[in-house]
Amino acid sequence: MQEGANTAKTNLKEKFMNPVRTVILWVYGILGTLGFSYYMFIKITGFSIPCFYYKNFGIRCPGCGLTRMFMALIHFDFVSAFMFNPFMFCVLFVWVTVTAMVFIGKPKFASKPWLLYTLLIATAIGYLAFAVLRNI
Repeated sequence: MQEGANTAKTNLKEKFMNPVRTVILWVYGILGTLGFSYYMFIKITGFSIPCFYYKNFGIRCPGCGLTRMFMALIHFDFVSAFMFNPFMFCVLFVWVTVTAMVFIGKPKFASKPWLLYTLLIATAIGYLAFAVLRNI
């Protein structure tokens, strides 16, 4: 009886985790492709897209500094990357770590749906708070 319950639990976990892994791979693949394309565009043309909010309203959006942050990360300049956009630098570290844990399967709590949902909600709330706090 115990063996059947473990098999059902494993099947449920796999039904959830396989789509999650697929979505994570698609999101990282799309973002990586877009990011690399934009990086090459900047390197070839020397032109980067200015921030709409900063240009028109004089306030920094939560995404301001992301391009410079990723350029610094490509050159392994972690201090500068953190200074350009501290919130997204930390979020990037957390999400890459969680992604690695989901794919490795250890620790066990990394495979729980509540962890991913909680992190997604915490990221969204932190993003909004950072948007307000960086302009005070």
